[in-house]
Amino acid sequence: MGEACADRRESAATVSLLVRPGPFETTASRSEPLETAAPVLPEEILRFRRSERYLHWAIAVPFMVCYVTAAILVLVYNPNPTLPFRAVFSWLHRISGTSLAVLPVLVVLAHWRDFRVHLHNVRWGWTWTLDDVKWLLLMGLATFNSRIELPHQGKFNAGEKINFMAIMTTYPIYLTTGLLIWFAGIPFVTWLVHVYTAMFVATPLMVGHIFMAVVNPDTRVGLSGMITGFVDRHWARHHYRRWYDLTYGHAEKHACLVEARPGVETERRQAVQACRTEARPAAERERGRAAQAAAAGLPGFAEARPAAERERRRVAAAAAAAVVREEHPQPAHASPQPALQGSRAWRRLPGQILAIEQGANE
Repeated sequence: MGEACADRRESAATVSLLVRPGPFETTASRSEPLETAAPVLPEEILRFRRSERYLHWAIAVPFMVCYVTAAILVLVYNPNPTLPFRAVFSWLHRISGTSLAVLPVLVVLAHWRDFRVHLHNVRWGWTWTLDDVKWLLLMGLATFNSRIELPHQGKFNAGEKINFMAIMTTYPIYLTTGLLIWFAGIPFVTWLVHVYTAMFVATPLMVGHIFMAVVNPDTRVGLSGMITGFVDRHWARHHYRRWYDLTYGHAEKHACLVEARPGVETERRQAVQACRTEARPAAERERGRAAQAAAAGLPGFAEARPAAERERRRVAAAAAAAVVREEHPQPAHASPQPALQGSRAWRRLPGQILAIEQGANE
């Protein structure tokens, strides 16, 4: 059940972005409502699916066991075959060789729905451009000079493509010569091909691959991609820009948010709620406190009114006074109209205007 959920999380339909919010990716503008603001981009993105990782280790682990046991047999036991435990290393080499032939096939069959993903990777690995050649020429200099900018790479850089092509071409050679040595009884020529291919092809490629994946601080960040499947988004964008733009460029442009890792969505909601609380204006809090003080009948409430509230009342009172004057105008150069002379309404007008203006100033 858990693996099925993980596979759905990693499927191409749902993984346009897998989320872990970063500390400095904010796309919401200040004028935009918080509920409709565009969410942050993910801090970690999916680099390799489960089937890709299993296939990688199904090849890498048996191959390394084959390599180590072969080195022990050639360097230790060939000069002196009478040393103990030679049969142990010989059978370990045969078992790992058999695993190298069987395990990758089992992985592909077990994840047959991802068969197109593997074909896509083969296409990436065998497709070369001028940028790949430039990358190979500049890689050594860029290691010592950070000002040198390498060309953008696809899902695999040029060095990984060389390793990929070498494995695909030598893989059938290792299997064929190994079977001939084991069963056909013609070990000498096939042994030479088997051993020299491992010495002059596999050794430099394996040492370089392990160095870049484990030792080099600039590239070993990507090792998590073959363990958990996820890598840092900024690292992937820097080292595999073409692949990043094709896979996540559209989502980055629109700041889309897709399925989160467990617990991340809860953290995001808590952060949004905290932002809502902190974003409440100070005037709103002051108004709430003033309303509570008025309800409790506390003294000094008039002094606690915000200046904006007093200004609003002053403006409203002035407008009311103007309305009264318009309804009962008093001629500037004439005595009051006969109908209003001595009337109580006329005599009350100045007092009403004065009372309104005094109330506004309180």
